[in-house]
Amino acid sequence: MKIAIIGTGAIGSLFACRLADDKSNEILCVVKHKTHAESINMNGITINEEDGKKHSQPAGRLRAVTDTDEETPADVILVSVKANVTEEAVKKHSSLFGKDTAVVTLQNGYGNHLDIMKVTEAENIVIGTTAMGVNIAKDGSINLAGNGGTVIGALAPESEKCQTAVNTIEKLFSSAGFKVRVTDNVQNAVFKKLLINVGINAVCTLNNAENRYICIDEQMNDYAKHLVFEAIDVLELEGYHFDKEETWKEVETVAQNTGDNICSMLQDSRKGRKTEIRKINGAIADIARSHNAEARLNYAITREIEMMSSFRSLF
Repeated sequence: MKIAIIGTGAIGSLFACRLADDKSNEILCVVKHKTHAESINMNGITINEEDGKKHSQPAGRLRAVTDTDEETPADVILVSVKANVTEEAVKKHSSLFGKDTAVVTLQNGYGNHLDIMKVTEAENIVIGTTAMGVNIAKDGSINLAGNGGTVIGALAPESEKCQTAVNTIEKLFSSAGFKVRVTDNVQNAVFKKLLINVGINAVCTLNNAENRYICIDEQMNDYAKHLVFEAIDVLELEGYHFDKEETWKEVETVAQNTGDNICSMLQDSRKGRKTEIRKINGAIADIARSHNAEARLNYAITREIEMMSSFRSLF
């Protein structure tokens, strides 16, 4: 089976490494920079497991490229680029998308499936979330910091073809050692993760702080809570109900359990890179707007993060 990983960063590298354990799988790592491709082709990928052991795929088991124009379509594609560049990435590598290619996204935020639909049909798309905690070490290897579950479901549940794609992804990921759960209400799972990101990422980025400060700093705590409550009100307009207090407790629990973590949005902001804010708090504002409503807090913090990132990119 030909499996393409579009965006072989931390999470993409983890999936590539584990999926490559099955020698019948051909793993294509699609990356942005030639130096990254050369590194994978020369050194493979190494995962530093939680127990201190190393899980490596040597050079030769993985093939990395930056240009896919001459590639044949893949059987399965995992889209794992940053949410804000999804449309650009799938269009650039559209040659990998065949009429029967199963495509799965486990990205942060909301609306990535709409970008993927620019190059393939909804019946080919599987969406979900993953709680795998990974980051890139200074030597380029991947640190596995949390072995959480992965939830997937059909974007078009009424389609037999989409259900077949879900079954294919479930078997593929499970055989690679991932804890996978299939749900008939995958949008609910996506929104649940979105609410956690709404409460943590932007506030920590704005305050240049680790996740734990959501629970420690009174002002940050209050701001984050109001962002989450506003987002829950907006999702009610879409027909999704979340208990505010239960959801907020979950946000705080995640922030505590990942207390020393510097969220990806803050990492991007510090480096002057475009963040995923438009797919997180910005997505809440967009959903509200589609219902002729407002999400003033989420809209305001989206603008603040965008202006801050733009300013940092100048230096």
